[in-house]
Amino acid sequence: MTGAERKYVAVEKRGDRTYRYLRYKGRRIPLVSDPNSSDFEEEYQAALAAASRPLRLQQVAADSTPRSIQQAVDQFLSDPETADVCAAWKRERKNAFAPLLERIPDENLRDLKWKHIKAVRNKHFRTPVTMNRFVNVMQAFMNWAVDNEIVEFNPIPRGKKAKLKENTESHEPWSDSDVANFRDHWPVGTSERLAFELIACTAARCANAVKLGRTNIHGSNLVFKPVKDGDEVSVPISDDLRDALGERVNSQYFIRGRWEHSPKNAASLSQLISDAAKLAGLQTGRTAHGIR
Repeated sequence: MTGAERKYVAVEKRGDRTYRYLRYKGRRIPLVSDPNSSDFEEEYQAALAAASRPLRLQQVAADSTPRSIQQAVDQFLSDPETADVCAAWKRERKNAFAPLLERIPDENLRDLKWKHIKAVRNKHFRTPVTMNRFVNVMQAFMNWAVDNEIVEFNPIPRGKKAKLKENTESHEPWSDSDVANFRDHWPVGTSERLAFELIACTAARCANAVKLGRTNIHGSNLVFKPVKDGDEVSVPISDDLRDALGERVNSQYFIRGRWEHSPKNAASLSQLISDAAKLAGLQTGRTAHGIR
């Protein structure tokens, strides 16, 4: 089915140009993607969802509404409701916005489409983990913009994540130079450094490491029960791990998932370590298993 044949899609021709709109429940939302592309279907579904919601009862004052992407990002990062997160997440969030702001800082936020976000993701982020991290940040940002009535709908389709690659590499043990190079590349404060130090200190499998948090701290030790072995173990917290934990020492989970109080899953942690090792210039085969 072409874009013109979609239900509620109106086509207008002005000279040699053709314009398409979604007309539904008194709403008129422009559709700008090629009607024969997959982007059009995503844009159509997002517009249909937006048109199904009730019209806003109040309009935000024009002088307080950010127009450009740069203005909206600045307001998002300074909003008290979104600013109350750990320092590491603040840094990751700010870094995720950097390539978008470098590319289109002055564009109106209401003109930001999924195709623009996808183009930035594919060009500036090299691994599935970093791609998904960028999309997660953009999801939170656009949901905030909807809640604050800056835009009418979030253009990012749900479930649009880069697939994690199946790890077929051998588990080569890390050498002292591998460890030194990894630490040089990933400073304290990054998720990659924290993940490495947690596994290096505890020798835990990824399935165990993702579940560790403040409740596992007993004095100066980390106490947990391995998934496979079953016998409880107690491991002294190394200075390197203590430095890497920083503010996260009081978190429910040291390595968080998409949300602050949810854990990362074992597969994504393993992928995070493998991708981080490659970006640090380590040889092929340096995986989370090889750290233990």
